[in-house]
Amino acid sequence: MLTVRISSLLRLRFMFGMLIALPLASCGLRPGNDVSIPAGFKGWVTIRYNDAGSPPLRRAGLRPVINVPWTGEVLTSSRRSDGYGVDHFYFVTQDGKRTPIKEDSHGCPESEQCIQQFEYYSSPHQATVFFVGAKHELNGYKRPELK
Repeated sequence: MLTVRISSLLRLRFMFGMLIALPLASCGLRPGNDVSIPAGFKGWVTIRYNDAGSPPLRRAGLRPVINVPWTGEVLTSSRRSDGYGVDHFYFVTQDGKRTPIKEDSHGCPESEQCIQQFEYYSSPHQATVFFVGAKHELNGYKRPELK
């Protein structure tokens, strides 16, 4: 009787695991990006991919490294990886100190600086756009247009 119950529990656990894993596998997995943003930056960030005249992104291991300048616009010849990955965002001081930035999807208090309005675009250009700042600051900055 105990053997049947354990077997049933293992089978149920396997089926539950497959229900979780299949949707992720169908989307694909990618290494997440490491995104460095100048400490004190507020505003929109645009990362445009497949820009022939721009340098490729460098990598730290498998993870693409994206260094956002004060303009908030990054151009790269690299292609954006498809699939699900966990990106890491950091404020970086001039002396190289990195402080993690929360994402709004993980909960961000109203007055705290965080990553918000994160969107992927495939047309007219492959791009990623997001806002850096507190929630109450969002309306003070115009969303960039992709041309």
